[in-house]
Amino acid sequence: MYKKIKQESKTFYQKAATEKEERKVLYKNITEKTKKEFIERDKLFEDYKVIQDKLCTATKGETWTEMNNRFAHQNEVVEDISQFLKSFQDTLKIVGKDI
Repeated sequence: MYKKIKQESKTFYQKAATEKEERKVLYKNITEKTKKEFIERDKLFEDYKVIQDKLCTATKGETWTEMNNRFAHQNEVVEDISQFLKSFQDTLKIVGKDI
């Protein structure tokens, strides 16, 4: 009976040691896979950030150009209105003198 218990104990410890080694290998594989996925995720994030930065910079430039064009157009409209009012006032002065 003692021999049987000793044999079972030895078998149990061997199985435990084997399982421990298998778990170490599994943990190592999972850790390596996770690290690779993190590296890949970080690279994708950086690429996305660079693309978005370029897009925002381009959009900002386009926005400034559009704003400048609109301001220039508005300045032309104001200048045209001012010129019309000046001509109208001059006309009124001339017409007022004739009356």
